Amino acid sequence: MMYYIFMDDYVLIFIKIAWIFFFSFIFGISRQLTNKPIGFGTFIFVATGSCALAAVGLDITEENPLPLFGSIVTGIGFLGAGALIRNVERVSGFTNAATIWIFAILGIIVGAGYFLVSLFLFLVILLVVSVDAFLSRRNFGYYRRKLVVNFSKLVELEAFQNLLPEVNIKHYELSVDIDNSSYKYIYFVHFKKSNLNLIFEKLTSLEGIKSFHLE
Repeated sequence: MMYYIFMDDYVLIFIKIAWIFFFSFIFGISRQLTNKPIGFGTFIFVATGSCALAAVGLDITEENPLPLFGSIVTGIGFLGAGALIRNVERVSGFTNAATIWIFAILGIIVGAGYFLVSLFLFLVILLVVSVDAFLSRRNFGYYRRKLVVNFSKLVELEAFQNLLPEVNIKHYELSVDIDNSSYKYIYFVHFKKSNLNLIFEKLTSLEGIKSFHLE
């Protein structure tokens, strides 16, 4: 079956793509400037692609476009899963995965012609991301990191915890380099960002410590 899109329909589709391009460009640039793993290009491609497919789908799908919309959201879910960072202790990157997913939905909403709804949703996204950044700068919440410490002697975990009461150790690993008489401890730690300088000062003063770094 042949489908025909009239000039007015083309203009409306172009307006929709331009509308979502503006949203995704502004948001993507802000994420890239703050060194987030998903940059503006990804947001633009996901949002404009979803918008274009939704807009065209409404014209070529005579009965029910929901399966098409559902396939877009499901497909972007796999892309978002790639933004997750996994280690033995935790999985991070959920905000990045969620933002790319919701921008696909934003594109669908614009493609379906709900401009005011898309504007409201975009403002909600900006509000949530702004509050999250504010809380991070104000040191609210906890930050779990990997602390790698090299000692010249064996150190008991309990003794290390007593030396650094500001650090909540969730898990640790030990490897021994016999040739260099070095004991490498990898601690998966939980601490307030405001305690970072204090932790570094105490680590520097520890007896038998060779080096340390946070990852």
